[in-house]
Amino acid sequence: MNYSGLLVTSNPQELQATLKALKKMPNVEIYQVQEEASRCIIVMEGQSVADEVDGFKAISELPSVVDVSLIVHHFDEEAYIKPMTEMTPLN
Repeated sequence: MNYSGLLVTSNPQELQATLKALKKMPNVEIYQVQEEASRCIIVMEGQSVADEVDGFKAISELPSVVDVSLIVHHFDEEAYIKPMTEMTPLN
């Protein structure tokens, strides 16, 4: 199992839209919200690194999101690692 802590920055007028979209995403939990800075910290869980890459990409493509930064990552060594050929490119 993989866990990542992400800092998600939203357009100032669209923080609530960002939070609403994040709440609908599987394996995503909003940990802390800083409204005055239009950002939040989330924890994302994935069965594989590829799952987390896909989740990171989905968050970064939300129309209200300005930036997504990986703050911390924990990798369970017993988790299955997909070969690079099976991973979705970030483009």
